[in-house]
Order: sequence, then structure tokens, then C-alpha cells
Amino acid sequence: MNWYKTVHIPTIFSRSIWLVSLLLFIEFIFIKSNILFFCIFLLCSLYFFIYLYLNNIGKYIRIEDEKTTIRMFPNDEATLYLKLHHKGILPLLQGNVTFTCNNTIKCTNIPKLYDNVMVKRSPYKLPLTYQYKSSKSYPVNIVANKRGVTRIREINLQIFDPFYIGTVSHYNTWGIGQEILVYPEPKPLANIQTFSKMRAGEQIYPHSLFEDVSRIRGAREYAANDPFSRIHWNLSAKNGQLMTKEYDKTVYHKWTIILNVLKDRQMSFDLSEEMEDYISYVAFICQYAYKQNIPFEIYANVVTNSNDSIFHLEPGTGGKHLSIALEMLARINEGNYIKHINHFFHSLDRRIDEDAIVLYFGDYGSTIANYLASWSRGGMSIFNVENDEEYGYLQPFKLRSDALA
Repeated sequence: MNWYKTVHIPTIFSRSIWLVSLLLFIEFIFIKSNILFFCIFLLCSLYFFIYLYLNNIGKYIRIEDEKTTIRMFPNDEATLYLKLHHKGILPLLQGNVTFTCNNTIKCTNIPKLYDNVMVKRSPYKLPLTYQYKSSKSYPVNIVANKRGVTRIREINLQIFDPFYIGTVSHYNTWGIGQEILVYPEPKPLANIQTFSKMRAGEQIYPHSLFEDVSRIRGAREYAANDPFSRIHWNLSAKNGQLMTKEYDKTVYHKWTIILNVLKDRQMSFDLSEEMEDYISYVAFICQYAYKQNIPFEIYANVVTNSNDSIFHLEPGTGGKHLSIALEMLARINEGNYIKHINHFFHSLDRRIDEDAIVLYFGDYGSTIANYLASWSRGGMSIFNVENDEEYGYLQPFKLRSDALA
């Protein structure tokens, strides 16, 4: 972390000291008074003391750069710590730290320098207390306001001399490595259900027409119409009668979630006005899939890496997979590079499994309708979200006449 150091002693103070000292020295030449000499010595000593104090203490005081991540949901509360290390021989008597953080979070125990709803980053000021050759942690209580990622930036560590005349500042624009990540607030879907496809798969489903012959669920007594190949010979020998194997019934279960953050307009790169709702719906569907142990993957027309490739979370299940999904959703912001709808869906044509169960979240216009209709004719099961003012609901994809207008 690169810090920029500046020592500031007011010009008017410096000039006043030297001017008064010069006048006293001229008077001392003629009068030869010990008192005048003492006054000159005192004024010069004051200036050099302030200068040396500020330069010396500025060499031995630092804010710790701890690279950690605090994960939160909206309205959650947490505490992060600004850790100040002081190794110099001169005590820190008075000072403060000013910093900014964006409106993803709000500091509750530190006052803002000013309120301005038009500013995306809010400035805060934390007073420092007496410290001598020690490390000290200053708590910063925060509450999560909305989805996003932030860190404390534009840190200015300002230390005053004992007479409150000059200052030494350590300034850093990048900020400390401690990151605050706020997950999207899951927004429920009214008719959420377990979407599946009637073909052989890995998900156990008692009403499926398909059986997985590698999974023996149990055995029963042999019936006349049972295939000879299903006889469980070991169990039959043990029980003294013919027994038939019973296999688990399974369906194909893998959700392909597609998130489009753009408006569906020709050559438009404008973000959808309902983007936050769509992200919240995806967060909810990910949580639901996790609870039902349904494998899911996510595609979004957002670039979040240095490879210029679209956002893609590989298929998976479990808590770790859910955590990665929510973190990726939290990192979507206006500063990301966005892939145009045509480029995005053209790349998906080559990547999506034709047996996929597609859940589409995003604006629905003529461009999107044509792609989804093409996939539907190819045999994909497609569902799209309808966003209402109060809630959203998933429905089987149907080509709307207004979408082709």
C-alpha cells in the first residue's frame, strides 16, 4: 500500500516566527538584553520542535493493511477495525483519520463530515486518542445498505503537533485491503417449484419413468412379468426364493440460469431498470436449488475478470457453490464491462446443453424472444421470470406477440 506523506506548517506561522525573530535580533544588537536573546531562542526552538516532531512521528506510524473479506446481507451489522501501529519515541497526542466508503454500507459510530445524497462515496472522520509505542484498534461499526462491494478508501491519517499548529498527513487513495461484500437480498418468486426434465439423470424422483440401474434401491419378491436380468441372485440364494432388484427412479436435474442486465433494445448498452430485481430473483433461485440439492450454473452478460469472458459459474451443488454464486452476483456493478445481448446469446448457443432446463432472468423484447424461441424449438425447457410490482413468478416460455413488435 503506497502512502504519500506531507508535512504542513502554516506559512503565516513560519513567516511570523522569522520576522519577529529578525526584529528581536536587530533590537538585541543595540540593546544587548538577555531577555531578547532568550525570546529569540524560544521562538526558533518552537519552530524547530514542531518541524522535527512532525517529521519524526510521521516515519513511525502506519495503518495496518489487512486483506480480509467481511460478508453480509442487507441490514446485517458488523465491525471492522482500523489498526494503527506506532513505533516512534514521540507520543501521538492528537490526530484523526478521514476516509470514504460508498453507499453500500453506512458507518453507525462515526459521524459523516457532510451529507450529500448526490455523492456516491460518504466521508467519515475518526478521532485518534493518545498513543505511545503501541498498536491500537479503532472499531468502525457498519450496517449493510444494499448489494455491492466496497472498501475503505481515500484514507488520510492526520497528526497534529502538541500546539495544534502544524500537521503531518499520510494519504492513500486505494485504501486498505479489508473488503466488505454485501450479498443481494433474495427476492421470493411466487410459484417456485422443482423444474425437471423427464429423461434419465442423477436426481432421484419417485414418479420418474427412468431408472438408474447403477443404483439398487432394494428388492422385492419375483413376479412372473419381471425381466430375468433383474433377478437379485445373491439375495435370492440367501432367502431361498427369487428376488427382483428395484432401482432408483431418476430425472435430469440441472438448472442453467441466464441473467441479462441490459435492456432489450437494438444496439443498447443501457442497464435494465429492473436489474436489481433480477439479481435478487437469481439469488433466491440459487438458495432454493441449494436446499433441494439441484445442480445449477449461471451465465450473465457481465465481464468480471481480465480474460474478457462472460460471467459463468460452472455447474455444482452445496454450500460452497452457493457462496460463490452469491459473491459473483454481489460483484456485478455499473463499472463492469457488459457484453451486448447478441454477442452474449450467440456465445450461449455454442455452450448450453440442448437438454438444459433454462431459467431466464432479464428484460424480454424481440431480440431475447427470438433466441429463446429458437432454443425452445430445439428441445430446451425454458422458463422466464415475470416481474410484478410486488413479486415475481416463473412461467414456461411462450412467444408473446408484443415481444416481436
